[in-house]
Amino acid sequence: MWHELADNPKAMSQLYKTVPSLEGMELHELLLHRDGPRLTLKANMACFPDDPPARWVRDGYNRVSIQLDFWGIQSVDISGWSTEIMVDIQIERTNSGEISVMAKSSKGHCNFSAVCQSFRIAHIIGYVAVQ
Repeated sequence: MWHELADNPKAMSQLYKTVPSLEGMELHELLLHRDGPRLTLKANMACFPDDPPARWVRDGYNRVSIQLDFWGIQSVDISGWSTEIMVDIQIERTNSGEISVMAKSSKGHCNFSAVCQSFRIAHIIGYVAVQ
């Protein structure tokens, strides 16, 4: 699974009995930082955790947003952008040991790919989404 390639895989495995794929993600933000160099991705998970923190349950949270930080960026390619972007994200290790991240929108609103040295699950935030 994708989370096992992260520097901190337990960030996800402590919330989910089976960590879900990164399909059907609502992409909010892609940031490029010169320090690292680093790519930050912020998106909403498609499903809520099996074992959320007690505070999330108490406060009625029903959605989860994650931030992934990709370090040692070697290449980035971004095509398109929109106000509502649903993507399927894949994170894999390449044959040469780098991390490859790719996102594709079924509607073609945004596609991106990047190759980096490593990545971290930087933040996992619960919140209330009005249905």
